[in-house]
Amino acid sequence: MKRFALVSLFALLFSCTAEQTATAKAPGKLKFKDEAGTVVFSIKPKSDGAKVVDGRDQEIARLKDKGSKLKVKGPDDRVIAVIKGDANKLKIKSESGDELYKLQRSDDGRYKLKNAAGETLYVVKPKDYGFKIQDGKDNDIAKVKKKSNKVKLKDNAGRTLYETKDDVSVIGVACLAFSRLDLPLRVALFYKMDSAR
Repeated sequence: MKRFALVSLFALLFSCTAEQTATAKAPGKLKFKDEAGTVVFSIKPKSDGAKVVDGRDQEIARLKDKGSKLKVKGPDDRVIAVIKGDANKLKIKSESGDELYKLQRSDDGRYKLKNAAGETLYVVKPKDYGFKIQDGKDNDIAKVKKKSNKVKLKDNAGRTLYETKDDVSVIGVACLAFSRLDLPLRVALFYKMDSAR
């Protein structure tokens, strides 16, 4: 009888632990707001990736996650780009395989986004507060900071571009400052970096 009770207790504990693990691995919706507190976009997790919607819940993009490859699609199901690699080196290609951009981390912790011609578009530099984002000509354009329970991306004038209370990758949020890229592609880079944590 005691043995049965002990086995039942272990089974119950294992069940609870498994349930907690499953819950921990199932992220909820991520919301990003502007300075006024208005939702700019949200990322809704799906079994095969995520759906990105604007503040009115209109679809902006679909992210199809296949591990080392992330396919970015528009609401019309058109492939915008395919992102391959890991958090240290990401290649952004067209559906046909042409390289569009490359985001690479150097030994000093900096990230550089380059276009297909090898031109540096953005540099993300680690700082005590988070990251500083510069354009290819070393002009400061934004900063991302994590303070208390918020991660904020601010432009060089101090205006909040995006903020979230969700537990997200700070370097991922820095990618949202790449304004020369369309929002779906910036969000896809965030998603890829955040997934790599």
